[in-house]
Amino acid sequence: MDVLVAFIREHDRVTKINRDGTPVPVATDLQVAASVLARNPVTKTSQTAPSVDLSDVHLPMVNLRGADLRGANLRDTNLSFADLTGANLRDADLTGATLTHAFMGKTDLTGAVLSYATLHETFLGGATLTSVVMLDPDLRNANLRDANLAGVDLSHADNLPPVADLKAITRWDADTRWPS
Repeated sequence: MDVLVAFIREHDRVTKINRDGTPVPVATDLQVAASVLARNPVTKTSQTAPSVDLSDVHLPMVNLRGADLRGANLRDTNLSFADLTGANLRDADLTGATLTHAFMGKTDLTGAVLSYATLHETFLGGATLTSVVMLDPDLRNANLRDANLAGVDLSHADNLPPVADLKAITRWDADTRWPS
């Protein structure tokens, strides 16, 4: 696994932008390496997936659908326009990550850290955000329909829709903290 991480870091490129403002997709070799890494198999001895460190890499438009990135270090990683649908990001550190326009429907983010993350127009429909740490994330125009916000502290989240609207379209509990 360390070889794949090293390959991704070695071939990481600064995000290039198309004329329409969308990022240029990652190169095929990076996509393949990320896909193999995202399988992150559970070892027979520990029953837990090894942690992956992809902090501060640029992987815009990468396809990580269904990826197992439990406990991954994704601090300051650019995953704009990435497909993370159904991914397992339990306990992952996404501090400062760029997830603009990412597809994260039905993604499991239980216990993840999304502090200072940019989630502009990110699709989080049906995602599980139970006990997620969110200190000043930017959720401008994020789609949270049917997301599970049980135990989430949103009191410091920026650019949220009105609380009454969020309560109507999400699942939450008594431990969910709303902006005042």
